[in-house]
Amino acid sequence: MGGRILSSNLLLSRLVSLTLTMVRRKLTLLSAAFVLVLLTSFVDITAVDQREAYKLVGGWSSDGRGQRPPRGIAIDSSGYVYLADALKDRVQKFSPDGKMLLEWGTTGRGEGQFWVPAAIAVDRRGSVYVVDHDNNRIQKFDSDGSLIMTWGSEGASDGKFVSPEGITVDAGGNVYVVESSNNRVQKFTEQGKFITKWGSFGDDDGLFAFPNAIAVDSERSAVYVVDRGNNRIQKFTTEGKFVRKWGSFSTLEGEFNSPNSIALDLEGNVFVVDANNNRIQKFDLSGQYITEWKVGNNSRGLLGGILVDLDGVVYLVDVTNNRIDKYVLSGMEPIAYPPDAEADAGNARRSSQNAQVEISSQWVNLHPFEGLALFIMGVGTIVSLIMLQRRRKG
Repeated sequence: MGGRILSSNLLLSRLVSLTLTMVRRKLTLLSAAFVLVLLTSFVDITAVDQREAYKLVGGWSSDGRGQRPPRGIAIDSSGYVYLADALKDRVQKFSPDGKMLLEWGTTGRGEGQFWVPAAIAVDRRGSVYVVDHDNNRIQKFDSDGSLIMTWGSEGASDGKFVSPEGITVDAGGNVYVVESSNNRVQKFTEQGKFITKWGSFGDDDGLFAFPNAIAVDSERSAVYVVDRGNNRIQKFTTEGKFVRKWGSFSTLEGEFNSPNSIALDLEGNVFVVDANNNRIQKFDLSGQYITEWKVGNNSRGLLGGILVDLDGVVYLVDVTNNRIDKYVLSGMEPIAYPPDAEADAGNARRSSQNAQVEISSQWVNLHPFEGLALFIMGVGTIVSLIMLQRRRKG
């Protein structure tokens, strides 16, 4: 995460305090100069606030442009990518290099047909689960598109759905489905047997307002839900116990405007598609902001599903450009803070957080003018010490 380790004002005050202490204790000029050089050697006068940077490295056509953006995207252990195309009521399977291998599904209510397939997930065996949104059911296929089973119908009782929108599968094969209209999460076995549920409408902890995406961290027994109407992310145990939440309506770092998709990497970092802010935000597993990058050519809301593969490559369904785009971590970049009220509020929040960091052997990142000010003050301090010693000898 970016940010300054120690403010220039704090460093200056400590430098002055240390110099005066040395003078009071009648240390030699050589000792004072040595300490001064030691202090200023930890000042990187060229460094600025930084954060992780992601860059676009490729992609391919998703052939899914329309009024129902394809949010559903998933990847199997071999790197094959599956897309739930909500416009054309089908599933597409791509090779790791983006070649379309097969597709299945037509519009309808029969087995193997779809009416707005909204989300998709792949389990450890390669079975493919599709959220059949308007049919209020889950359909399970093998990796070649052959139907294995179906469960669910319209309703609010256990095992039934109203507007299911998100799905994920844990390492044990358990299936989690989030429903927008029922404002809840349901958990099933891989055979579709109901296990448990949690959530209802509201804005308190553990409640939802039209949730629409879900992801599971099997290693850490955590479930993350995109609570779209409340513009936040909520984290639960795999049994549905509330853990924490973050986010509210804003354009600031860590805030959201209609988030609509979520994915995790192997380290447990959380990637959220912040649709109306036209960006992807990355957080650690406790919800602390790490970085963000702009996507989607500023076409509000037209960002689809997201996934992160085993190598940390991020895939995004860019509905505006009718593509599946791939992003990789490219290093660190300077943070450019826009000069507006919201940015100033964000800077104040960052400064407050960074002020709590203890002094360590890390470099102190300063603006070049701040570094120059320190250098001038250091020279002035040495000259003052020389004059002081001369007066004492005189």
